[in-house]
Amino acid sequence: MNFRGNSFISSTKVISMAAPAKINLYLNVIGKINDSYHELDSLVGFTTFGDKVSVRDCEEFRLEISGPFAQMLPPEKNNLVIKAAKELARETNYAGGAYIKLVKNLPISSGIGGGSADAAATLIALNRLWGVKLNKEDLMTIGLKLGSDVPVCVKGKIARIGGRGEKVSSFEGFPKCGILLVNPRVPIPTIDVFKAFHGKYSNHVEIPKINDIETLIEFLSIQKK
Repeated sequence: MNFRGNSFISSTKVISMAAPAKINLYLNVIGKINDSYHELDSLVGFTTFGDKVSVRDCEEFRLEISGPFAQMLPPEKNNLVIKAAKELARETNYAGGAYIKLVKNLPISSGIGGGSADAAATLIALNRLWGVKLNKEDLMTIGLKLGSDVPVCVKGKIARIGGRGEKVSSFEGFPKCGILLVNPRVPIPTIDVFKAFHGKYSNHVEIPKINDIETLIEFLSIQKK
């Protein structure tokens, strides 16, 4: 990819983005790509509830975290939000930094893509703030360097994912619906879940046209638990 650079301009402009929870409506492990990644087949949706990311110009990269799960996040230099900001700056030759505020409402390591959603929101917000004008596909490509769930979180709409997360296909006509999420506040990192997986691999699912709640429930009820 070829991106144009952009010089640092001091500004009080603030860009805010929602970082909603990512829900795998079903998740099948198709096979193993290598020692680090599995091939997946999943239908992904997003909630109206989630974290919030706000950005403004700054001479360096700074991160301020608040919210009920703020204390559970890693130190600033290891936070995925800062990594996303620095990766976008590197890819676009941006010379400045950013002051980033993250409101952490989503539980950590809970399988709902909180960190990935935060990274995606950071990429989108800084793309607007810095005026580098990358398209969504470019941001998804950058996002994949940060984590397998980041590309679909950049897309931000219900989608089917494949590969390790780099294959993101639109899914139209999906009905809005309610969902109840229960979290015991016991973090389980996704990488540990996949390391422990020794089950039988699945096949790709044939998804019917889903345009009402009844069809959705019927389809999900027959997927592997």
